[in-house]
Amino acid sequence: MGGRVDGTGLCHPARQRRMVDVAAAALAPYPAATVKVMDGTALDVPDGAHDVVLSTFGVMTFPAWEAGLAEALRVTAPGGRLVLATWTSPDGAAFFTTLMATYRQTFPDKPSPVLGPGVAALATPAKVTAALTAAGAERISVTPVEQTWVGPPAAGAVEELMPLFSRAPFYRALSAEERSRLHPPLQAALERLVGDDGLIRIPATALVTLAHKPAA
Repeated sequence: MGGRVDGTGLCHPARQRRMVDVAAAALAPYPAATVKVMDGTALDVPDGAHDVVLSTFGVMTFPAWEAGLAEALRVTAPGGRLVLATWTSPDGAAFFTTLMATYRQTFPDKPSPVLGPGVAALATPAKVTAALTAAGAERISVTPVEQTWVGPPAAGAVEELMPLFSRAPFYRALSAEERSRLHPPLQAALERLVGDDGLIRIPATALVTLAHKPAA
C-alpha cells in the first residue's frame, strides 16, 4: 500500500512515476496485477477488497497516519491480514539518521526536522499494537528486524547521496551557503560509519507487524 506523503516530501510526483514504471515492468508477466498511485488516506478501493494489505514504511510517513492506518484496515478483507513495517527511530533509518543529526548540530536555531508524526508514533511494539487495536485490528504480533544499510564508499559520499537527501523538504529548503556549511560535518559523520570493506554501513531496526482484521 502506497500513497501520497505530501507532508514529508519523501515521495514527490517524479519519484512516484519512476516507482510506478519500475513496479509495472516487474509485474508485466502477471496481467491481473495493476499499479496505481492513490492517496493513502482515501484509497479508491472497495471495502475488504484484499486478503493481504502491506504498508512498507508508508503509513507512518503520512501527515494523517491514523487515517492511513484506518484505510489499510478498511480495504483488508474480514479475517485478512495487514502487514505494517515501521522504524524504531523517529529519524527513520540509514543515511537519514545521520543527515538529521548533523542538520540539528549545524543549525541549532532551525526547527528540528521530522519525517512525519507517525514515525515516532509507531516506533515501539507497544505503540504499534495500541494504534492497530484502536483501528480495529486483532491478533497483533510485532517482530523487530535488524538490518544494515550499505551505502557508497566514504569518499564523495555526500555528493553521491545528495539526490536522496533532496527528498527531504528541510534539505531542499537550504540555501547554497547553508549546504556548504552542512556538507563538511555530514561527510565527516558518514566517514565515521565506514566498515572494514570501505563502504558506509548504518545499522537500523525495523518493526514488522502482522495484524488481522476481525472476521465478519
